[in-house]
Amino acid sequence: MNIVLINDTYNFYHWGCHGTSKAISEFLTKENIVEYVSILDVYDFKNAPINLNTFDDEIHLYNYVKQENLEIFQKITNSELVIINGEGTIHGVPRHVVNLLYIAYFSKRFLKKRVHIINHSSYPITRPDDSKKNIFINEAARALYKKVYSIVDYVGIREPESKDSLQKIGINSTLTFDCLPLAIEKYLEKNQLNKKEKKIILAGGVNFNKIITNQLIEILKKLSSEYKIVILTGSKNNPALDDIKFIEIMKKTIEENCFEHIDAKSFDDWLFHIHSSKLLISGRFHYSIAAYCLETQFIVFNSNTRKNQGLTKLLSLDPPIDYLDYKFKDKLADQVNKILSNQKSFKKNDLKKIINLAKLNFSLI
Repeated sequence: MNIVLINDTYNFYHWGCHGTSKAISEFLTKENIVEYVSILDVYDFKNAPINLNTFDDEIHLYNYVKQENLEIFQKITNSELVIINGEGTIHGVPRHVVNLLYIAYFSKRFLKKRVHIINHSSYPITRPDDSKKNIFINEAARALYKKVYSIVDYVGIREPESKDSLQKIGINSTLTFDCLPLAIEKYLEKNQLNKKEKKIILAGGVNFNKIITNQLIEILKKLSSEYKIVILTGSKNNPALDDIKFIEIMKKTIEENCFEHIDAKSFDDWLFHIHSSKLLISGRFHYSIAAYCLETQFIVFNSNTRKNQGLTKLLSLDPPIDYLDYKFKDKLADQVNKILSNQKSFKKNDLKKIINLAKLNFSLI
């Protein structure tokens, strides 16, 4: 079968995004021919509609959209199945989200393709501080999501909070999971670990800022004589801008040799550092999944949507610590101390469960 994978993140952001895209690609290419449209191509997509009525305007599609996005259009035309790798992209209605939803819509509505949106979280309604980026107001956002999701052939949602957000606008979906564990399973087949190092991994997140980071530094500096504190980043190409910003904030602490910065050069290297650590502290969805799969205890913060709440709910773990909680520092210090003093015992993970859920992304292929 000819498949086109839209919103491919193999070369973008961080090793977690690479890993989940790698897992999808490896599954699909076993028996199919796969073409790719990267997440950058989605951002650069030209002439997507700015109102709902234009979504159904076939003249606009062929006279304006096709001409400016001919390569993408041809890949979709030549395919039998269009797979949208949603990951964490689809929330609110900034331009790149509208681009992606429009691609899904015209692929089904006008090009008559089978369309699956998989491996993703989805949140139609935005947070107030996103309002300047959005081109639709909330009611129109609900209508847009409902219009697109109701027409596609399959919706695989990776965490329950997101599934609930779609259910509220009348869209049924299948609870799956992120595909990253499929790639980690292969890492575990060839890599064993006898003992965790006295090492704490600190990773970024989209909501990190100087105030939060300073509180983190204050807590972790006290532990740096006993534990190696590692700031972990890394990507195949095109690193996440918030990682670059995070390292800039942490620069002074790194220069003082309190913490070490490791920029992982491969997916396996990234996994090894998480695997060999006693604790991971992060606001990142994929880093937390990796820690869970590798039986590394982790503390997670809230993200730009409720996806981390959904993740911890699915895994039956403590909910994320909210950056805006006035007891943020105290709650973080308490969790760190409990984990490092072994007061909080590690709950054996259920890797088989989440691998089986991840495979549901492909259940109708």
